[in-house]
Amino acid sequence: MILVLTNEQAEELQGVLHSTLRELTHEIAATDNAGYRSTLQDRRRVLAEMDETVNRLLALPPTATDTGEALEREMSWPGD
Repeated sequence: MILVLTNEQAEELQGVLHSTLRELTHEIAATDNAGYRSTLQDRRRVLAEMDETVNRLLALPPTATDTGEALEREMSWPGD
């Protein structure tokens, strides 16, 4: 999958992810239902992976073809 975001959009996504991860942490701690807690933990894991990906991409320098409108960043993942 390819997702193209402007730097501003990536930073906004990062903020939403951070906020949601904080809320999930509190919700996980507050629930007594083991099944629901497991579902929340799975969701938190996926969102934390997304957050790490956005963090890594924002840390990379823009490609030489950057027009200033959309920053293109590429990462190689095992299996790509």
